[in-house]
Amino acid sequence: MPLKYPIMVQVENLTYDYPSHRALDGLSFSIPSGSITALVGPNGAGKTTLMRCLAGLTRPLMGSIMINGTDVLEDPRKVHRQIGFLADFFGLYDKLTIYEALTYFAKAHDVPNDEVDKRVLSIIERLHLSDKTHADIGHLSRGMKQRVAIGQTMVHNPGFLILDEPASGLDPEARHDLANLFKELNKDGITLLVSSHILAELDEYSNNLVIMREGKIVDNDFFEQKNTDTRHLLLKLTQPNTELLSILEAETQISNIEATETSASFDFDGTETQQAELMVTLIRKGLSVLSFAEEKVNMQDKYLNTIKQK
Repeated sequence: MPLKYPIMVQVENLTYDYPSHRALDGLSFSIPSGSITALVGPNGAGKTTLMRCLAGLTRPLMGSIMINGTDVLEDPRKVHRQIGFLADFFGLYDKLTIYEALTYFAKAHDVPNDEVDKRVLSIIERLHLSDKTHADIGHLSRGMKQRVAIGQTMVHNPGFLILDEPASGLDPEARHDLANLFKELNKDGITLLVSSHILAELDEYSNNLVIMREGKIVDNDFFEQKNTDTRHLLLKLTQPNTELLSILEAETQISNIEATETSASFDFDGTETQQAELMVTLIRKGLSVLSFAEEKVNMQDKYLNTIKQK
């Protein structure tokens, strides 16, 4: 885990037992502040138990959890003021309007009375629900209800959201909208932990991966945040070229090269315009370019490979 990113969550030796089995078996991992972490694993891996422990709703047998510098086990109420938690099966007051429900939750979270109205309207706008402000929740679509539920978890302005299967039961359009919402919230500085079985969806917005299996962490991988010009590129040729490596080494913006005679992957420190100029340069130097594009981490492949290896 790169040290240059502050840590939002630090878990050490977390253990939890049910009467019949050990659900969490000595977990230790961290979540960088400002990240969107995908929590994945097969059914029964312990994901929901872990999320409830992080939220201060379930007390573990042993171990420690620090969230934004606060000990969850020693001061859960303080942590509750800093986080929002959306359970897999959430409840809504169907006979309340969106405005009424969010106002109720704002007051339940001790938001000062003179800030409640402003906070509620801000959340409604942020979740793109302004045209439904005074609509009864019971009359909303599943996707809009999901947004209201998320609004209830963040009306007190938490810095960390824990979301257990938030896209469950949504149609493809609603899932896409939800993914865009997560990216918007993350741009506003909110750290998210999202549990889901839909790995292709998580690929859209996650930059941190935690894989669980049988109560253990089998992988915790932070993908470098894309806030710099450095990108990892993959080059493929139609014909072998014995000079490929030396041609790439001559380019000052290229580093960490892995090459054969027909393909190469490397880091490129430049803008998209400079990337296009590089491709022209490579072609002029005699390379028969078949494809030249950014190589992105495929979360589904990484998950399946990790599970197979373990």
